[in-house]
Amino acid sequence: MDDLVYYTSSKEIASRELKGEYLIFSGFSRETLVVHPLAFRLLQLLKAQPSTYHEIMDALDKDSDSFESDDLASFVSASLEQFIELGILDHSGD
Repeated sequence: MDDLVYYTSSKEIASRELKGEYLIFSGFSRETLVVHPLAFRLLQLLKAQPSTYHEIMDALDKDSDSFESDDLASFVSASLEQFIELGILDHSGD
């Protein structure tokens, strides 16, 4: 992943934890997703500040006890791609 690409959350999203499930609503796609807690954490991180892939990995690695680093990298990459396609995240710099 490119260190010059910054990811940020879209302005047209809402997210919340409800009864142990993590929900993300995209105004762009008009879809509500039920996501893994770590994907929810990824979104919260990007709502707070734009981050590069490596910054995201560093922050989530501290929060993730359930993933080994190769699995975490695959999970984060897949989540970023899916969230961009659904209009939940934006990226710049590539």
